[in-house]
Amino acid sequence: MADDVLVLESRGLEAPLAHPAPPLMTVPATRIPTLRKAAPPQTISSLEEERWIAVPVHPDPLPLKALVVLDRRPGLQTSLGKSEDPLGALLGSLMNFPRSPQRQRTRFELASVMASKTALLRLTADPDVHPEVLADTLLEGNAATGKVG
Repeated sequence: MADDVLVLESRGLEAPLAHPAPPLMTVPATRIPTLRKAAPPQTISSLEEERWIAVPVHPDPLPLKALVVLDRRPGLQTSLGKSEDPLGALLGSLMNFPRSPQRQRTRFELASVMASKTALLRLTADPDVHPEVLADTLLEGNAATGKVG
């Protein structure tokens, strides 16, 4: 499992800007034919049964609309809902270094703005639930609420 890093740019009391991620992703080799039949993705590298491919990204930073916390533990039902403790989830996820009073204050201020200006959703599922089901759950929740862009 990989940890993704989202780079945020504070804008005071407005939702922070989210900078685009690198235009790459890793997918199982067997999934390549189903990604885009009209225009297959460019394979950058192959490693055993995985492929690193180029993917389109938005070139400019955009205001952050929502964050989804994925909670996968045995026995959990697949569900999507609003986080009960957005500030706690955010503070636990923002980088905590360097450890200084100024950095702690900056983290708290950014988390506070994000908790009030962006949707923080919690997507739960058993580890055996296929990623496509998770994506469908998120997209259906988006269509129902209009919260995620």
